[in-house]
Amino acid sequence: MRKLLFRQAGLVVAISTVLVGCGGTGQDEGVSANIREPISGLAIDGYLARSTVYLDTNNNGTRDPWEPYAFTDNDGYYSYNPKTDTNYCASNATAMDQQYCLVSNTALADVVVRIDGGYDILTGEPFLGQMSRRLSVADRNEANYTSPLVLSPITTLLSNIDIESDRTSMVSSLGIELSDINIDYLNVNNPRPDLMSTALTIHKTVTILSDRLNDTYTEIGKEVGVASDPSSYVYRSLAEVMLASPTPEPFRDTLSDTSSLSRVLDNAETSLRDIYDRKEIDLPEVTGRVPSQQQLDRTLHLASNIGSVVDRLVSVEQESGRTALESATSVSKLLESFVIKSVDEGENENPSIDASLQFFTDDSNKPLLEALLDSASRDNLFVSELVLNDFSGDDFDDVEDMGNVASLPEGTTPFSGVVGMSLRVGDLNIRTNENNLKDSEVKLYFKGEAGDVDGELIACAKHIDGAKSNGSLGEGNTRGELVNGFWSLLGANENAESHSLLMTVTFLGTTYQAIIKPAGMGMVDNQNYHVYRFDFDDDFRSWHSVDGIQEAGVLPSNSLDCEDELPSRVGLQKAI
Repeated sequence: MRKLLFRQAGLVVAISTVLVGCGGTGQDEGVSANIREPISGLAIDGYLARSTVYLDTNNNGTRDPWEPYAFTDNDGYYSYNPKTDTNYCASNATAMDQQYCLVSNTALADVVVRIDGGYDILTGEPFLGQMSRRLSVADRNEANYTSPLVLSPITTLLSNIDIESDRTSMVSSLGIELSDINIDYLNVNNPRPDLMSTALTIHKTVTILSDRLNDTYTEIGKEVGVASDPSSYVYRSLAEVMLASPTPEPFRDTLSDTSSLSRVLDNAETSLRDIYDRKEIDLPEVTGRVPSQQQLDRTLHLASNIGSVVDRLVSVEQESGRTALESATSVSKLLESFVIKSVDEGENENPSIDASLQFFTDDSNKPLLEALLDSASRDNLFVSELVLNDFSGDDFDDVEDMGNVASLPEGTTPFSGVVGMSLRVGDLNIRTNENNLKDSEVKLYFKGEAGDVDGELIACAKHIDGAKSNGSLGEGNTRGELVNGFWSLLGANENAESHSLLMTVTFLGTTYQAIIKPAGMGMVDNQNYHVYRFDFDDDFRSWHSVDGIQEAGVLPSNSLDCEDELPSRVGLQKAI
């Protein structure tokens, strides 16, 4: 199953859970020098917002404490955004801008830039896996600071190849030119659907294979020196298997062949077990490949069909006449729904995955697929809802029905004009047992200038679970905590509207993130509520607000103010 980046105790814990950082083989660690060298780039699977990007100086697949890092901005850029001509590393950069500045203070001849976490702007979903790019002095000289280097699934595959002749062979196998690796294939002025198709096929195949290892090797992302995600091992293994052929075959042949993918898993698992041995970590009782042969065969089957799904979706979408970004959005959402179903499948096979595969690839249902792609190109289709559909039955046999599949409830309005406003939401699942109280609420205050699509955020957070009515809180609880951070409307349209509001909160020196999505109105116990969905990796839950977005009024300045803003709903006495 996918790693939970956010705990299950509600929003308060969700905005207080560490966004996991990222960081093989030996690597030139350079020579210390009194320098400050900004490194700029663009993270793209879809465009990735709020991913952690860092210099993996020892190429071990995880961010070590001494390694510089930053976050990607709303467009997927770090250090410099050419769309807005914003230099995040400028001496006069604001605190909000500085979080996107990646600087090396060491002279490095070659280094791996790695990216982990964050959200795909096209789908609104958490990004699964890792991507990387080997950055050499030649790369930095060739691209000036205002021409950020692309970091994508294609660069990730190539970053695992040391020998230049092998890199040439890999580029040939991918059917691209070496210069293609730095193309933004989603650029509205010069889209490259062929590169998008190649990138999506590679990364989503790797994602499904990586999940097989992630389910078993539970120290991944926990033990120091072990890569934070198994995809770094799978990417390296994929490169090895592709280059092992006497004459490199087209990459789609490798990715559609279950025996080749089985070798990829074999090699990746061998690397993992070697690291476990070196670090004296107890190996799992069963290997990642053999929880059962049936599960392994299932993983290989699903992974080998990613290329077919991508090709079919891209082919049908290219006839739609929609803009490049709309087309990329529709393809990415439907593909992501298939990937999420696949990695979330448990020990028992989920028939809706096979129904999805059939629906996406069946030539006979082209009008239905065209209609679903049209629906998916819009901002109000949730991937998390699409995942719940079984792609069969009455809901999927009529073109008119496609517009209602996984769309937001009627009456849902996007976020807009939130500057100067506040939002108080709460978990309605409260508990009034005097020795086991439960009560969680958050109030958000949005700062900025009129018309802004991002700005500073203040949040009051109350989290009570297991407290006693006499005022005894217990570990991890708070009556009201003041935290600071930033907000942004993810993928805001030309009207500064979005159905996804991204929060980045810093608390006790650690950064946490979550996405809020409006979900219409709902009636609970005869009370009408505004419903908001909070997405935390593969867990999403609905929280409720009596008033919805309101004028902020006086902003809180400390935690005592927050306690007043969020009084107990379960009889918890105030602290004296």
